[in-house]
Amino acid sequence: MSGQIAYIQEKITKFGTSYRVTPAKKFTDVFPNFRGVTVKSNLDAQHLIKTWDKKWEIHTSGGENTEVYSSVGTVEQLISAWQGSIAYKDNAASTQRNYNQVVDRLLHWKIKKGKRFGLVKVDDVDYEYAQRIFQAVAEDVTWNNARTTIIRLRSAWNEGRRLRLATNNPFIDVKLPKAHVRRVMWTPEQVTEMIKFCDANGRVSIGTAITICYEWMQRPVDVRLLKWADFQDEGIGEFIQQKTKAEMRIPITVGIAERLKLHTKHNTDDFIIRNELTQKPYSADRLTTVFANVRLKSGLLPKVRDKGKKNEDGSYVYTNVRLADLRRSGVTHGSECGCTHDELMAISGHKNIASLMVYSVITETNAHNALAKRGLDTVGFKKLGREMQGFKKNNEASSLLSVIAEQNRIIAQLRKEVQNG
Repeated sequence: MSGQIAYIQEKITKFGTSYRVTPAKKFTDVFPNFRGVTVKSNLDAQHLIKTWDKKWEIHTSGGENTEVYSSVGTVEQLISAWQGSIAYKDNAASTQRNYNQVVDRLLHWKIKKGKRFGLVKVDDVDYEYAQRIFQAVAEDVTWNNARTTIIRLRSAWNEGRRLRLATNNPFIDVKLPKAHVRRVMWTPEQVTEMIKFCDANGRVSIGTAITICYEWMQRPVDVRLLKWADFQDEGIGEFIQQKTKAEMRIPITVGIAERLKLHTKHNTDDFIIRNELTQKPYSADRLTTVFANVRLKSGLLPKVRDKGKKNEDGSYVYTNVRLADLRRSGVTHGSECGCTHDELMAISGHKNIASLMVYSVITETNAHNALAKRGLDTVGFKKLGREMQGFKKNNEASSLLSVIAEQNRIIAQLRKEVQNG
């Protein structure tokens, strides 16, 4: 059937190979809005023809409105096309799972008149509909989840437009709230104490995961998948990050080298971090669960305030410290120690400063370091208040603002005296 309604032509140029999918005349006579499409791979071309085949089959059977063909021309079909695209499959497996969870839930969402979103016709999804989806998800789940949902639908509709399954992208114009950036961190003392606790309680694997996540500033998914072959004799760790495919070469620290001595090496292809109870590598969920149990048992990591998030009533959000927070903690500690952006990215694997800064929390230590590099000594606010000439505190609990205001007044007075000679 494919040969009847469309043809594929391979094109080789100095820019690479592409594939032109051209619908047959009898197909465009029935569907005049369909034109030839150029795609990057033969797989994309075949996938596109399958969608056209199904549309042609419906037309010839006269079943445009029958239940068996209800998915054609719908959101469900567009999402399926997106999930089958090369761009989608280029994402890490964990990323694809996250995307699938978002869209699968949405496809069964009953947005209007009891009809689930997956069966809605693509042409019926306009800006108002897109805005209604955002509001529905925000009210039923969270604003952050709604934001993620719209971003995923933007990608899906872009693919739909490329495959001529959609004429526009109504999700582009939906205004999104600022993303919540998690600001939870471990202290260096917590890292040390948790590693000791893990070792003393039969969870050496978790202690090693904590060490590598923190010292190398890596995601737990990359740490749990490390193999002995990734650690070379010349003292270099070499691996590929799962999420971004970044190729990493990082010097092995003394701390990490000491941790490796606690693990048994059988083959170079063996995973290093294994569950002590099963002697098998951790799955993502199992690693999270075991760490949560260790955290609870230790009592060393109480809930902390997430400085990047507040409740709707303005109160602070308190959350558990996670294994993934070690990446942020390591980046922030490196920044406090004066590491440059390039130095941090060489270890963390971030591709640009913008993505790096998402993981870096600006702290008071950064401010002290900046002043010290300028040759400016700093004193505590109490000492400053005592040493300022003519300054008398009217209230022992006077605020920082009053200290700064008085300081500015004295500076202004001195400038005036200088100007007056």
